[in-house]
Amino acid sequence: MEQCNQMVPPVRAVFTVAEVDGVNVCSVEIPGLDLSERPCYYQGAGRLKGAFIRVGDADMVMTV
Repeated sequence: MEQCNQMVPPVRAVFTVAEVDGVNVCSVEIPGLDLSERPCYYQGAGRLKGAFIRVGDADMVMTV
């Protein structure tokens, strides 16, 4: 939750814990933002260096 609160706007994650084959598994869902609130970015790095886009299995810094 601490990392979610470091985002602008703050991320409201939904946590679910379930038991699978005797092991506890934690799932986190991040709901999408309205277009007017995008992009969501890490406050510590600022908007230009703190916003990323997922490309395949990599996180790439979002360009303007």
